[in-house]
Amino acid sequence: MKKLVVIIGICLFSTLPVVSQKTEFPEEKERAIKILFNKYLDMGIPGLALSVYTAQTGLWSYADGYASIENKEALTNEHLHYLQSVSKTYMAVAILKLYEQGKIDLDAPIGKYIDIPLVKSISGAEKVTVRMLLNHTAGLPEYNTEPRLVAEIMKDPNRVFTVEEMLSYTEDLPMQFEAGTKYKYVNSNYAVLSLIADAITGDHVGYINEHIIGKLNLKNTYYFTKTNYKQSMNLVDSYWDILLTGTPVNVSDMQQANVASMKGDDGLVASTQDAVLFLKGLVEGRLLK
Repeated sequence: MKKLVVIIGICLFSTLPVVSQKTEFPEEKERAIKILFNKYLDMGIPGLALSVYTAQTGLWSYADGYASIENKEALTNEHLHYLQSVSKTYMAVAILKLYEQGKIDLDAPIGKYIDIPLVKSISGAEKVTVRMLLNHTAGLPEYNTEPRLVAEIMKDPNRVFTVEEMLSYTEDLPMQFEAGTKYKYVNSNYAVLSLIADAITGDHVGYINEHIIGKLNLKNTYYFTKTNYKQSMNLVDSYWDILLTGTPVNVSDMQQANVASMKGDDGLVASTQDAVLFLKGLVEGRLLK
């Protein structure tokens, strides 16, 4: 379902006023960004947000447009955006952190950690290792484009699924290829990683909150769960041109439930500044050795 929803503020690296830690951000670059934003806002994108960090300029952020079209709410640097599949990076960091702690063997078959119907029902799935999930060479079938699941979501767009429920729609599907023989980007891989992390930590969401979000002191990053996704988080609205008429409609309720359902491969919302600070902390070695 990720492909069906148009998200406001899709630029990863954040809104009307400029907020910067330093003042050296080149004026010509700022002008170029504003011109580019205006181009896409004129095309109908509700809002765009951008954050950039360099050692020379510090953290620089800019945004324009609306966080909510109906309310004429201006997009700001404090608004949260859906990280969508960028969330996989956070999940990968959590798994590698467990590896550094000696709690997981990357080359062990996934059946060592989880006992779910998916592993038993698909011939060849027993050969999939944790490392294959991480690098998308597992061969598992894709769950989030499975028509039967999409139909269930459309029938009840506000339903929050469990990971097991979503993966169950692939249980009778064949492997896409023999484990470890090819590469193909598949969301199911990271959904399964979330279950493995749950099995080891008891709650992978809590683990990520402690060892990643808390470690970097990210105040505007949240992992959606069934219990918190409706809380007030200064989140942008979501729009979808359902009938392909050029007139998107507000599908924020469906988007929130959808993201709350997806774990490991999705699930996180953050300000663009926090998204950049996460990447900064990662490459600086503050999360992993």
